[in-house]
Amino acid sequence: MRAKILNKSIDSTKEELKVLSINYDFVAVQINDDKKVIRRDEVELIFENDSEKILDQYEDILKIKLNKGMTFAFYPTLINFIEDIVGRKVEQIDVLEDEFKFIKKGIWEKNLLIVINNLRTFKISAIGQKYGDNFSFTIKEINLSNFLKEYELKIKALEEEIKERQILKNKYEETLKNVINNSIINNESILLNN
Repeated sequence: MRAKILNKSIDSTKEELKVLSINYDFVAVQINDDKKVIRRDEVELIFENDSEKILDQYEDILKIKLNKGMTFAFYPTLINFIEDIVGRKVEQIDVLEDEFKFIKKGIWEKNLLIVINNLRTFKISAIGQKYGDNFSFTIKEINLSNFLKEYELKIKALEEEIKERQILKNKYEETLKNVINNSIINNESILLNN
């Protein structure tokens, strides 16, 4: 995949640049000998093969992270799998959970909780071989009542985490304030004694 820079303020001697990585918001490109991260709306993507063209129709797929060891082939395979299950075109993907781990040497597992077309919620588990192009998927649709229960639990857990982080943030701010005040007082007393 290549990118043509639309933002003229970005210095580049080349018309098209090699895309090193991409996500929903940013594109990393090679400019001269440097890697530069550019907002996606500042580039025009140039697709070099059919599997990359999926981004033209399914931009939301980039909300799902390609972790180290995964290939770009994961995206079209996942889209085809979901569309076979749903029985219609995927127009929107919202990713609520995206977890990845290696389960044994060279074999990875990705677990997703996604909402398709603002209508149906699925838990999808994908297993693949490191840098391979074959994937095994299992899918479970989450009904509305179960989704609401999980949603409430997740919201409560996130609120607790935010509360704990706020307490920690307040401790840091208070400690910083005390250190600064004590440093000023100690410097003043040193200056007065001299």
